[in-house]
Amino acid sequence: SKSDQVIIFIDPMDGTREFVEGRIHNVQCLIGITLNGMPVAGAVGMPMVHGNDIEIAYGLISPRDKNESSAAVPLLSGVKMFDARNPLDFRSVKECISASGSTENDDSTLRVFSGDSKKPALKFAMGCLENNVLGGSEPGNIQEADGEASHLHPPMRRIVAGGCGNKMLSVQRHFQSLSERRNENDSSTSSSPPMVGAISLAPPGSSSWDTAAPTAVLLAADPDARVTDLFGHALVYDGKHLLNDCGVVVSSGCVASKIHEKLCRGLCNEPEFCEAIGVELNEVAPVETIEVRSS
Repeated sequence: SKSDQVIIFIDPMDGTREFVEGRIHNVQCLIGITLNGMPVAGAVGMPMVHGNDIEIAYGLISPRDKNESSAAVPLLSGVKMFDARNPLDFRSVKECISASGSTENDDSTLRVFSGDSKKPALKFAMGCLENNVLGGSEPGNIQEADGEASHLHPPMRRIVAGGCGNKMLSVQRHFQSLSERRNENDSSTSSSPPMVGAISLAPPGSSSWDTAAPTAVLLAADPDARVTDLFGHALVYDGKHLLNDCGVVVSSGCVASKIHEKLCRGLCNEPEFCEAIGVELNEVAPVETIEVRSS
């Protein structure tokens, strides 16, 4: 309708630092569309992953009421390959991808995609995740409410990935891989353990054009995925406030989503982390009112 606010966010090169450093497989081109503050469509171009092809991941979800807590409704999700007019020397690309770590299948391990930033906020968030949330002594002594504590402390594997869009897309692709393997094994949901999935963490520094497109692509593949700041609040897409001042945390998978919530709750109660982010502890919403949503 005429009252709807549609904003298109474009990032012609997400992963500028990685491009300069020669880690070109992290570089992406992002186009995201938001409707009334929520990402609904996105295209993520990967021009430097394949030697002779350019890969584009895309996603489209239905708009929903901002106050609605239900999951997004996927409309379109997929990947298209296009011929590259200027093919790359794939040997150098393959070396870059190999150097970033192997991608062996381990469905019971929580994958954590993050950069190598030295920012205090990322260091503190990773420490909280490893030592408190996964270690079982979450700040504030928050009690398990679902009786599945054993599933909430999986082994963790950290994978260094550059570019905000690349980290988010890595979460989505891991979810797809897990889903495909489960479908191939024809496992029933009643007998198989909860899907562990993956998380990505990013400190303050990204912008709306970094997160709009991959959020839509992720939600089109996994409507139950979560994308918030490090305090658990929905990211803002109003065209005015463009910086993700409180960082970004993304999760996909049943266990990963619960760990996501626990991490945000724990960080909300940590004065040192709030100081690293640059907010006062009393300015952060109490744990009970934190809303962890899909957009």
